[in-house]
Amino acid sequence: MTEGRLPAKYCQQRLTMLWLIGGGASFLLLFIQSTSGKHDPPVSDWLLKAIIPTLTLMIGALVTLSIAAKPKEGEAPPTSDKFLYRVAMGLSGFYLLLLFILLLQSASADINKIIENVGLMITSVQSLVGLALGAFFVKR
Repeated sequence: MTEGRLPAKYCQQRLTMLWLIGGGASFLLLFIQSTSGKHDPPVSDWLLKAIIPTLTLMIGALVTLSIAAKPKEGEAPPTSDKFLYRVAMGLSGFYLLLLFILLLQSASADINKIIENVGLMITSVQSLVGLALGAFFVKR
């Protein structure tokens, strides 16, 4: 393996785990808050739109890659740039943390008002995350 590169499969798996854990924690918090009557369904819709499309893409790509043909004999497995991997991990972690903090803040304030105030910021970070993740979940 060349310096500054990581196995693509390793990067995909680690990014997916971060999203499953981070998204799952936010989902669980929202579920608990919703079952106690704290939130209306539009809040659940908002969070699901912030997490599920990305997770669907990631898991779909992993499933596709798992059933794809194996590399030809003597062919090296695909690799990814180490720096871009770190950028994608950092942006993903930051975005998922923002979502979790937003849900925590909603315990003492109206989440719809919070989303209205920070929606553009969240969307901006989500766009950067999507762009960075695209390098890892595209057909090679």
